[in-house]
Amino acid sequence: MKNIKTAFILAGGRGTRLGELTEEIPKPMIKVAGKPILHHMTDWFSSYGVKRFVLAIHYKKEKIIEYFGDGKELYEELIYTEETLPMGTGGALKLAEKHLKDTFIFANGDILTNFNLYDMMEFHFKHKALLTIALKAVKEPKRFGVAQLDGDRIEKFIEKPEIPSSNFINAGICIAEPEIIKYIPPNKFCSFEREVIPLITEKRKTFGYKVLGPWIDIGLPEALKMADELW
Repeated sequence: MKNIKTAFILAGGRGTRLGELTEEIPKPMIKVAGKPILHHMTDWFSSYGVKRFVLAIHYKKEKIIEYFGDGKELYEELIYTEETLPMGTGGALKLAEKHLKDTFIFANGDILTNFNLYDMMEFHFKHKALLTIALKAVKEPKRFGVAQLDGDRIEKFIEKPEIPSSNFINAGICIAEPEIIKYIPPNKFCSFEREVIPLITEKRKTFGYKVLGPWIDIGLPEALKMADELW
């Protein structure tokens, strides 16, 4: 199986729903079990052979740079890409285009999980997907991106629908081919979830990998409490 060496992680968000917790630090730097969420993520990716990390930074960027530095003690290569203005999840990805020439992992910087990433990689290559989205079944999918499946293929993807068509949500971790970046317009705000995923889905090249086991999106204080208990 082809090995994936690069992970692009969105680490520029503030996380306003976490209140005063993110007044001084960006959300990915909140500590769980004594270590920033972002460091938990990079450790997890590293355990599956990922050696290059591209971090998209913006809010309180100095806190991330201060912690990780040049990354040489931890990783083969650590690259920072910076939005001078908020560009959205798609715009942030477009800024990193020159660093993403091979199949890469694309992740939100506020996720804690420990599923078998090698299995997801194998799934992606087996289906010859342009984009594979990790999906998690949840009880209340309305505040997430929701995928409607036909077998393993995602037939429809809607970000935060009023009436969800399924309970499978975007778990914040994708495997992508560099070709997807051409669907993102340059130099403008773009939501990857609202504008890009539907375009790739129309081409029948988006697949959903179902995640089992623990998965936490650190978006609300109660999720953070759960993470402290599990990790």
